[in-house]
Amino acid sequence: MAAVLTEGLSQQQVGLCTALLSVVAGFRSDPLFQLLDDDVAEATEALAATCETSARGVIYEHRPRSVVAHRLYGELKDLLTRSGLQGSRRLEGDAAIVLRRMEVSAREARRVTGLGPTGWVEMIGRLLRNAGQSGAPPGTSGAVPEPPPSLLIRP
Repeated sequence: MAAVLTEGLSQQQVGLCTALLSVVAGFRSDPLFQLLDDDVAEATEALAATCETSARGVIYEHRPRSVVAHRLYGELKDLLTRSGLQGSRRLEGDAAIVLRRMEVSAREARRVTGLGPTGWVEMIGRLLRNAGQSGAPPGTSGAVPEPPPSLLIRP
């Protein structure tokens, strides 16, 4: 599943994907509202639409409907803001591509794997924990990551 998420992505997009997945894996939802795959799909869909709109030069923030998706949306957006992605049309386009991949993956997980409503979220957490134990790059341990270094290209 992780290979499908990153297949054909640039190195920069793979790094961004890892950072965004780490936010999902480290997300602490309210005990009454568990983070579901549908919440991830809704949050990433809204943030991808916001990035796509911004990359075209229009400032409009798309919002998810559910409370949990809205909280996740905020954490994912904070990561993009801290990493310097917002404001650069090309980089926002990269973020939109990664977020759309995450959306489709979260939506399709139950159909493809037969897992329950939290199967994708749990699988991502396990993958990142295993990658962290095997000496994978920092920030993939399942904890809320530090933002990646700025992706701006400096002359």
